[in-house]
Amino acid sequence: MTFFVETKGGVASVRRNDETRVRDGRAVFFLAALTFGVVTVPLAKGRLGTLGELRLRWGPALLSAVAMQAVILFIIPNRFSGVHEPLHVVSYILIGVFVAANLRVAGMWLIAFGGLCNAAVIVLNGGVMYVRKSALEIVGLYPLPEGFLNASVMEHPRLSFLGDIFPVPPLHTVVSLGDILIAIGAVVLIHGVCGSRLIPAVSRALRHSAVVLRG
Repeated sequence: MTFFVETKGGVASVRRNDETRVRDGRAVFFLAALTFGVVTVPLAKGRLGTLGELRLRWGPALLSAVAMQAVILFIIPNRFSGVHEPLHVVSYILIGVFVAANLRVAGMWLIAFGGLCNAAVIVLNGGVMYVRKSALEIVGLYPLPEGFLNASVMEHPRLSFLGDIFPVPPLHTVVSLGDILIAIGAVVLIHGVCGSRLIPAVSRALRHSAVVLRG
C-alpha cells in the first residue's frame, strides 16, 4: 500500500487510518456473525426477546478482558514496550474464566474451543497471534503499521495452521480457525437461547449422520 504525503502530520494521519483498519477488521467480522445470528432467529421461529433473559456468570472477567485489550490496542499501542504481550495473554485468561463459567449455555463450548485455539497460538508465540503474510497481502494490509497490533508476521511460528491465515477481503481482515469457531458458536448461542428450530434440526441431522456412518 503506497501513500503520498508531504508533512509529518499527514504521515501520522495515514498511519492512524491504517491501524484503525487493521484493528477494526476482526471486530467487524464478529459483528457480522452476531448480526447474522440475530437476523436469522425469527426465520427459525425463535424469540429474540429471550436474549434479555440470559444471565451470564463472571461478567466482570469478560469486561476486564475487553478493557485490557482496548488499552493495549487503542490507547498505548506505541508506548510502554514490553507490557502488551503479557497483558494480551492475561486478557485471554480472563476470557477463558468467563467462558468456562458459562459452558452450560448453548454454543459456549464451541466458543471455548475457538478461544482455546487462539490462546494456544498466542501463548506459544510470545504473546501475539501469528498472521500469514500472503493473507495480509490479499486484503491489502501488508506491511503492518507500527505499534502493538496483537498479531505479527513470523518466520518460524508455532501452530501456524491455527493462526490468522484466512483472508476475508469483503471485511478487509484476516481471521483464524479459532475466530471462525467463535463466530459459529455465537450464532449457535443466539439461536439456542432464543429457542429457534435451527439447533434441534441440526442436532437431528448430526445424529442421523452418525447413525448412517455407523452402518
